[in-house]
Amino acid sequence: MLQRFEQANLQLHPSKCAFVQCRVQYLDFVLSEKGVAASPEKVKAVHNFPTPKCVKENTNQDRRLENLKAKASLRMAYKAVAKANKKAHRNNKRF
Repeated sequence: MLQRFEQANLQLHPSKCAFVQCRVQYLDFVLSEKGVAASPEKVKAVHNFPTPKCVKENTNQDRRLENLKAKASLRMAYKAVAKANKKAHRNNKRF
């Protein structure tokens, strides 16, 4: 692996490198020998979500979860547009 970096004339920053790791966090996921799992920090809110006591509370929680999903989707879309604008700005184009 290191030879390929050298052949491609790429340099590694030792302070940013970690070798022989059993568990690695990457893009809000935990990669391990067991497979890929969601990061515990990101699912903490779901685990701590209160249990509904009646149908009305369940409906309200469903709405709140849908709103959270919508906000997350908007955030992702905003980031994608911002990234595209940044890339286009380099080429003197705007979206």
